[in-house]
Amino acid sequence: MDKFAIIQGIVVNVIWFILGRFSTNIIPYYYNKLLHHEPSIAGKWKTTFKENDKESHEVVMLEQTGDKVKGIITEITTDDTYVQEFKGTFKHLTLVCTFESREASPFGRGAFTLRYDKRKHFKGIYLFISNENKLLTSEYEWKWSE
Repeated sequence: MDKFAIIQGIVVNVIWFILGRFSTNIIPYYYNKLLHHEPSIAGKWKTTFKENDKESHEVVMLEQTGDKVKGIITEITTDDTYVQEFKGTFKHLTLVCTFESREASPFGRGAFTLRYDKRKHFKGIYLFISNENKLLTSEYEWKWSE
């Protein structure tokens, strides 16, 4: 086999890798930034909400690709760690997501909708079904943490 063919194959694969990365991460970012003037919200956030009149807090690690978001929510108020995964969209300064507990529980699911106010701050509401099978809602606030 010719050395030139091996080098050519390596170069082509590197180019395909770069183009694939560019099209899935960079293009959606600039599409949102330039056409919709959407801010980047990826990073670490701290949340505040009330459950049964008790204030609770969480840490959110959010990833963003274009208008798609996903991440992990870790409750920091309780003695044991409670982790949830979420996914959704961020369009027109509104974050709409569903979340689900990593544990095998039929109750650790819900949704939230938050409005961004351009000061690295979200405010909105979340909805979920409690362990007592009750539908609960609460104000939900996120503040930038990094």
